[in-house]
Amino acid sequence: MQLIVLLTFIASMAATALITGVQHHSNQERVQSALANATERAADAVVKRIEMYQYGLRGARGAVLASGENAISREGFLNYSKTRDVTQEFPGARGFGFIRRVPANRQDSFLALARADGMPDFQIRQLAPHDGERFVIQYIEPVESNRQAVGLDIASEYNRRSAAIAAMTSGEVRITGPITLVQATGSPLQSFLILLPIYHGAVTPDSPEARMAQAIGWSYAPLLTEEVLKGLKLDREGLHLQLSDITDAHEPVVFMGQHTDSATNPDLLQYALSRHVYGRTWQVELHAQQAFVNQLNLLSPRLTALVGTLLSLLLAALTAVILINRQRHRQIVVEQARSAAIVESSSDGIIGQDLEGRVLSWNRGAECIFGYNATETIGHTLFNQTIPEHLAHEEHTALQRIATHETVENFDTLRRRKDGHLVHVSISVSPLLDDAGALIGLSKTVRDISAQKAAEARILELNASLEEQVSERTLELRELNVLLNNVLQSASEVSIIATDLDGMIRVFNRGAERLLGYGAEEMLGVQTPALIHLPEEVQARSEELSQEYGQPITGFRVFVHKSELEGAESREWTYVRKDGSHLSVTLLVTAMRDMEGAVIGYLGIALDLSQEVRLRREALAARDQAALAAR
Repeated sequence: MQLIVLLTFIASMAATALITGVQHHSNQERVQSALANATERAADAVVKRIEMYQYGLRGARGAVLASGENAISREGFLNYSKTRDVTQEFPGARGFGFIRRVPANRQDSFLALARADGMPDFQIRQLAPHDGERFVIQYIEPVESNRQAVGLDIASEYNRRSAAIAAMTSGEVRITGPITLVQATGSPLQSFLILLPIYHGAVTPDSPEARMAQAIGWSYAPLLTEEVLKGLKLDREGLHLQLSDITDAHEPVVFMGQHTDSATNPDLLQYALSRHVYGRTWQVELHAQQAFVNQLNLLSPRLTALVGTLLSLLLAALTAVILINRQRHRQIVVEQARSAAIVESSSDGIIGQDLEGRVLSWNRGAECIFGYNATETIGHTLFNQTIPEHLAHEEHTALQRIATHETVENFDTLRRRKDGHLVHVSISVSPLLDDAGALIGLSKTVRDISAQKAAEARILELNASLEEQVSERTLELRELNVLLNNVLQSASEVSIIATDLDGMIRVFNRGAERLLGYGAEEMLGVQTPALIHLPEEVQARSEELSQEYGQPITGFRVFVHKSELEGAESREWTYVRKDGSHLSVTLLVTAMRDMEGAVIGYLGIALDLSQEVRLRREALAARDQAALAAR
């Protein structure tokens, strides 16, 4: 009893550990999913904010084209900018401006015009000297906060020049890689220029070459990442946003969100995804910390483990109480069993015999099966009554094995009724012991299986008939298949399983589902009969067959080798249900063949004998004990 209680506690703790592990895994998945969703929302918000600025660029382009590419003036651009509320319409933009293409050989004439256009001190400034075409910031409003940018040649720096050329040749909005604005040098590599090309005639040419030839400049806006994302509320408690430009996968550039508190608040998890932003590829990455996880209100695995441990202790205690009660009940049952009578209404024949074979008890079931009443059999042996002469050796063998304390396997045989007719029966034999445990005889449980034999014969007949009809009338194959399927599914009390040559289950009828507890969808095409057999039985049968046929017979061949050679094999097996319980069955295996006689699969038909065997043994044992006690 102590061992059972201990095993119960160990099993409960194992279940607790399993549930705790599953809970931990579930929590991890929920955190990962929440972080992924948060990252998706953050990425969408960032991209939406950046895409908003294209409308400001289109407005600035319209102002330039409406005035005329050579007629636009500083005053005209200022007047246009006053019609827009940049702060409200385009939060985060430092302003909108116009960049003009200036060939190197026309730089002096451009400077003269620019200085005459309201800015006498206008100069072209370069970040690095170059001899190519100038891309000069001519106008930007508001100019007060962007004065350092006026006159800057963006072609003098690689990132700015690359984005400008990409916009010009594509005819679409483009954004630079991370740069440092000349008007915001305190934020290195945290800014961008967003550019929209402007062409002669306000129509975007069809080819890149034509676009290069007809482009006059760009409308543009300088963006500082911190200002652009301000107000989006991308960071929440326990989450840290990091943005990187990964257009060049070998040299990614982090332009927002460098950790400042990673030592005090370490990251537990991170999630990253990429977005295409006007010709660049940005990586949006969220780092989750403990505060973020706490907000999800996850069930703690520690709490699960604690509750599981308490329940395991309670279950172990309850098991101990139940076992004590069962032990006391068993003692009472043993006392009552001495005066208990066999249930006379049993349909099985329950017969008690001494070691000489004389009948000690004979119930109504035996009377119904054989036609003899108790008066005619008690005190006599069965050799001259129910046992045919050619089967007398079965009775002798059973008596001898019981006398030597050997097990007698259940067997099917023929017995003779009082009217002389033979009847098919299934017999199980068990030793009969007195109160001291001494062997005093044997008990037999006899069951009339005539109906089952008839059913087996009928099924075999149907199977043979089907094979013959297939070979003779191939045109009726579909109808016969329907009929066979109906037979299989209607045989709810008979397990019918068919396999292919490799043992893979191809038919699993309702009777098999009911008998074994498996659904057809769990077995068809994925399992073999090995799943429902005891390995030790299969191994023992393998050794018998290997010795009988002088060759190794293992695995699936154990079930079908004999039937393949002899046409059919009927044998008792122990089936293993899905819930792990065992049952005894009579299994008939036949080889299925095509029209040419080649084996195409195997059919197994099983009848459940386990419950009847157990009831017969228990009833006979109790009856015999009662009979002996009464003598």
